[in-house]
Amino acid sequence: MIQRGEDVMFGIGLEDTRGTGVVPQAWIPGRTPTGIAPIIDKVNIRETRGSKFASHSSEAVMKRAEGELEFNLRLKSIGYILKSLLGSSTSEAVVGQSGVYDHTFSVLPNDPEHPSVSITVDQPAGQSYRYILALCSALGIEIVPNDLVKATAAFIASEEEEVSHAGDTDPLTGDDYVRHQDITIKFASTVAGLGAATPIKVKSLKSDLPNGARVDQNVSELNPGNVLATTMEPKISVELDYQNEDFHDAFASGYFAVQIIAERADITIGSSAHPKLTFTFPRVSIEKWSPDRPIDDIMMESVDFVVHYSETEGYGVRPVLRNTVASYEADESGS
Repeated sequence: MIQRGEDVMFGIGLEDTRGTGVVPQAWIPGRTPTGIAPIIDKVNIRETRGSKFASHSSEAVMKRAEGELEFNLRLKSIGYILKSLLGSSTSEAVVGQSGVYDHTFSVLPNDPEHPSVSITVDQPAGQSYRYILALCSALGIEIVPNDLVKATAAFIASEEEEVSHAGDTDPLTGDDYVRHQDITIKFASTVAGLGAATPIKVKSLKSDLPNGARVDQNVSELNPGNVLATTMEPKISVELDYQNEDFHDAFASGYFAVQIIAERADITIGSSAHPKLTFTFPRVSIEKWSPDRPIDDIMMESVDFVVHYSETEGYGVRPVLRNTVASYEADESGS
């Protein structure tokens, strides 16, 4: 049956038991349909047969699934992705704001088994699929003028299974997507200085947070028995008008604390709170500084940062998400 791409919906749910599929806890509309798909590694059988052909057959030796979803960043559903990407979250009610919660996401430092998710690709005109024992392997965020904030999440999963059409695929969120005018970007010498720091104006910002996720296959397993996250290597890049020598002078040596804040100040939750996502990077250094000196336009600079672990703060990246979701935990009743 012919299937329209815009009818394909992407759902995500935290697994209570690793590798046991669950129904989605959130549906995330894609800017483009998800590219997650099965991957089969095969070996060609090469033997002396006297046929002058390089091989005579092939055998599958690994089955898994990989792919990406490009979507508008939303301030509820992003929590499920952050939990899988970083590995840990804690939730607490915001004092004086009924029904509002702060969720702090942290890198799971000594355990490569991040919380696994099930990814559902719902195709109402055809066969729908669920990808189990999956991890978010990377999250990229892109901020430019005149657009919503775009995110791209990459996933890797152990196995594909067929499921029935979900029926109700309405997004968990309404209008809590993030626009470029909702963004505040701050630099300071320390995390303590971020609160009073003057926001900087940029032409664009990109952040990439890969966690080194990979499948872990053993002998006798056609589908890998586990998916593990290994090493965080975040990076940030910005483009901005050249206004002073701060980044030029810090290129050789120097560190910054960086904060990226996305807040929908026009949406009220509780009595006076707003949906909000704050990324804090306590220690970044400049990897590359590039000036752009056009003869007929404004001089600009491009700066690429590497994110380091901060011994002082005890973390390298810390997102805090404020919304009306009580917690980002697996639904024990979902299957």
